[in-house]
Amino acid sequence: MNPHSITPGLLLAMAMLYGSSAFAAVLRVANDEAEQRIRVFDGVTASSAYADASNVGIQLGSVTADSVGNRVFFIGNSGGVQSLYQLNYTTTQQALPQPSNITLRITHLEWDGSGSTRLLAVAIDPVDDSVSVVSVLGSTEIELGVLEPGCCIFRAGVSAFRSSDDSLFMVGRRGTDTQDQLFRFTMNPLALAQVVAIPSDISILELAISGSGSLIGLAHSEVAAATKVFTSDTALNVTLLGNGRSDCCFVMTASAAFDVIANDLITLGPTIAQLQPNPPLQWRFNLASGAIGDGMTAASGAGLFVDTTPIIDISVLFEDGFE
Repeated sequence: MNPHSITPGLLLAMAMLYGSSAFAAVLRVANDEAEQRIRVFDGVTASSAYADASNVGIQLGSVTADSVGNRVFFIGNSGGVQSLYQLNYTTTQQALPQPSNITLRITHLEWDGSGSTRLLAVAIDPVDDSVSVVSVLGSTEIELGVLEPGCCIFRAGVSAFRSSDDSLFMVGRRGTDTQDQLFRFTMNPLALAQVVAIPSDISILELAISGSGSLIGLAHSEVAAATKVFTSDTALNVTLLGNGRSDCCFVMTASAAFDVIANDLITLGPTIAQLQPNPPLQWRFNLASGAIGDGMTAASGAGLFVDTTPIIDISVLFEDGFE
């Protein structure tokens, strides 16, 4: 396509196509191994924006996205040293480590898109192992508080944030617990709002928020010997759906995303029988039936999220000479 032949009508049609609420792309943050760069991928299409991966690895479970602002956040780890990255994936910019005064070890990142938009980081103090929640607004970091004394050892990277009521969900145990618990914390001020024991035969692998705002996720049931999608009610009671899959899967930590249009929870992970270096597969679990719609698409990555806009905007498309 010749950029000089673009008419206002064509621009409008392209804007309607890419801006349509009926379009939802499942994007993944992954290494572009040929160039040692971290990029955002839509299928096999890579963003021009990147982070240098020559000496930095993405910390699994640390990916979260502001899809409205077309940016993804993750923790880069180099020799045990953490750095916070913001990658604006519809630009051509290189993402550099963000200045930070956080001396705690971050284990979870969640984007809060409501009100005063911010990042929420759950982090461990290496001195006394206490767990804190930190709010990051631009370059300003505010420690919201330390969780209850003796609370908790959390499953790394497994979390979900619901902006509508400032609820942070995590899976873990307090010092006296003998089985996993499902926790809901509220922010401002930081408080434990709910804690519910997870049935002993269930291991929760992923958490997400559905289009209706309910907590959903993936869990492996020892009784059924299968991985299934689950829903929960306001009391945080977990209900497993469908037959699941007996060979699914070594779920990549915190790689789940919810596709509100397809009503699917999507995750990455190799089958139990699959050995590396084979790439992980993309799995789709339907939230209405629990049925699995995909388990064949090969897709590597450290995190998934959903956006309704293209990862390469129109101006970048023509600058790069695509036809």
